[in-house]
Amino acid sequence: EIYTLSLHDALPISLISVFVASGSFVQSNFEMAGALYSEAATRLQQLAPRRVLDLYCGSGAFSLLAARTGAEVFGVDISVASIDCARHAATRQGLSRAQFRDCSAGSLQRADFPDDIDVVICNPPRSGLDPATVSLLRELSPAVILYSSCNPATLVRDLQRLSDRYTPAWMKPFEMFPRTRHWEVLCQADLRN
Repeated sequence: EIYTLSLHDALPISLISVFVASGSFVQSNFEMAGALYSEAATRLQQLAPRRVLDLYCGSGAFSLLAARTGAEVFGVDISVASIDCARHAATRQGLSRAQFRDCSAGSLQRADFPDDIDVVICNPPRSGLDPATVSLLRELSPAVILYSSCNPATLVRDLQRLSDRYTPAWMKPFEMFPRTRHWEVLCQADLRN
């Protein structure tokens, strides 16, 4: 069974609805999730990408925001339940340029994307990006990586792995769980010239 979770009150940009089912992923602090998604939407509107790859897309919130800019979006996640929710949300909201695939980010190859990807969104688990995903990012060489991390230590590690190609342009923390050490950090890394 799929349940509707409307983030309308938390998102001042426009209505996006995320659908949640058992086994799917969605940020649990809706107020902070709204702030995170609002910031990501602002960045995506400024970047105006043509093609976006959303790795570890969960129930598709970042993908839906990217599709609202008019971009062609490819969202991937290992969770079949999450991908079902993302597809349902895209269909219900008329976002036909958003496509979703259930697979691991590390299993993707450059050949899976015949056209250039302008922006890659990464929202990995606490363990961060696996080596195969780092290799994929190097091969795709998008102009921008928009990285949402629930573990600042692995964000730093992953940025170091990509530091010969990418430089952090800005970061913003979001206090997902007040009075704990758990922060979500949204980071934009730009391709070096």
